[in-house]
Amino acid sequence: MEIDRPLPPEMRRLIELFGLDIFEDLQNLKKNIEFVEANHTSLLAEYPEKWVVIYQQEVIGAGSDISQTIELVKSKNISPGKTYIRFLTKQPITLILPSLN
Repeated sequence: MEIDRPLPPEMRRLIELFGLDIFEDLQNLKKNIEFVEANHTSLLAEYPEKWVVIYQQEVIGAGSDISQTIELVKSKNISPGKTYIRFLTKQPITLILPSLN
């Protein structure tokens, strides 16, 4: 992948540490998130209360159980780390995250 604009110093450092793949993975993740946001209404109508797996801006799987959904992704020989997995619901979700300290 060629980069046609100057990168911020922190991005250059990530590429130095981890290689260009991490940059491509982040770009793909961004595209997958944008896909879900742009299509949220139709995805929610088709996959209510389901975990949805997005890969290359396409739904490649969905399920009620996160573990089974991840196994479905693996069965397609796709690394779950290369996908965006999101639970689609009309209900608000509260996340409690651990402290990073």
